[in-house]
Amino acid sequence: MTNAASTSRTGLEILQAMFSGALPRPPISATLNFVVTDAKDDEVVAEGFSDASMDGPFGFIHGGFICTLLDTALTCAVLSTLPAGFICTTDLHVRHIRALPADAERLRAVATIVHRGRQVATSEGKLIDDCGRVYATATMACFVFAAKGACGRFWLKPRRRLMKQSRRRARRLSNDPIHRRRHFARPQKSCARREGRRRKA
Repeated sequence: MTNAASTSRTGLEILQAMFSGALPRPPISATLNFVVTDAKDDEVVAEGFSDASMDGPFGFIHGGFICTLLDTALTCAVLSTLPAGFICTTDLHVRHIRALPADAERLRAVATIVHRGRQVATSEGKLIDDCGRVYATATMACFVFAAKGACGRFWLKPRRRLMKQSRRRARRLSNDPIHRRRHFARPQKSCARREGRRRKA
């Protein structure tokens, strides 16, 4: 995927362009024989096909293939929610539940969005076969940032900017005479009424 494509299209449009052939698939998908088959807003499915060439030293499919499928699905789930000009980096955690035999054939990594905040988005997913057996689960935290060459400011305000704005607003209100009358005159009135009641008593 070129940098121009990442800055001019939303994440979901990038995935749909790969489906239609307008954008090339990542080379690693041909090397490891997997592809993203379905992409919706907040949900992505990636399919892979295992064979004997992916066996590890113990006769089962190597964990790197499992992690690659889950990493692809979870990252694309976050990517499907991003506006044009923004990309993400990933922090992946995988838990293997059972060994994956070489004759499992078609595998599906199903990923969904858990939460998307200002700068960090999280997703979760699982790796299943055609019978619904779960072989691994994964969680991911993605840091969202503007791609190189993207136009415009960051689409989500950093925390520092929000804190500066809140401090400016507090100073502006403290110097506003109407605000001061509203928030400081009432206690004075209540104190005067209490003094009057005491004197009457």
